[in-house]
Amino acid sequence: MDEFKTGLPADRQRTGAVKTPAVCSSNTQEKMYRRYLILRGDIVDCNEEDGQKTARYSENKPQGKTMKTLVTWSSKTGNTKSVGEAIGAVCPPETTLCPIEEAPAGGGEYDFLIIGYWVDKGVPDAKCKEYLKKIRGKKIAFFGTLGAYPDSDHARECMRKAEDMARDNEVCGHFLCQGKIDPELLEMMAKMPNNPHPMTKERKARIEEAKKHPNEDDFNAARQYFESVFDKMKHQG
Repeated sequence: MDEFKTGLPADRQRTGAVKTPAVCSSNTQEKMYRRYLILRGDIVDCNEEDGQKTARYSENKPQGKTMKTLVTWSSKTGNTKSVGEAIGAVCPPETTLCPIEEAPAGGGEYDFLIIGYWVDKGVPDAKCKEYLKKIRGKKIAFFGTLGAYPDSDHARECMRKAEDMARDNEVCGHFLCQGKIDPELLEMMAKMPNNPHPMTKERKARIEEAKKHPNEDDFNAARQYFESVFDKMKHQG
């Protein structure tokens, strides 16, 4: 698996096994993750020992069963992967982050699956669709990227179709943001005879806007959205 570029501790990138809930650094994403852990009660402060900044577990934190969480994604150009990594920063300790090719069939022993996809012809891409076929009886949430505006009717229809593919599960949330379109796809479509998507002024403007995404605003929105998802699940018990 490719090395993450968002500052997540290396021991959270693959298996999620951590010695401390977070590494305290000046990185903005790590600060947000540490603040999240403090609010949860997992850690109470940060101490510097032997040049290593580590978070200290809260002694008052109830030691109940931790919900095993998996964040996995299908990503062709890196758009969806980057959003998944951002979401991972606000997930519980020991959360696993990995591409969908490495995710356990059917979700394995994970209690909560956060599944990422990129929109292809109005539906989740082929790898994501294939993975969803074997998932039953899980709590899941989606995140995705698309070239269209995320508040458009097209985006809402894409979300509906994705959730229809997960009817045998409990869908706990769904986040979409815009993402730059693969240049090879644009080139291929431009060469198509009777192109169903001609390059109108509006479409050109949308493509240009998509090139700016996903960006830090999108990452922050994703983190905030999934913080709310976890908070809601916590209160539901």
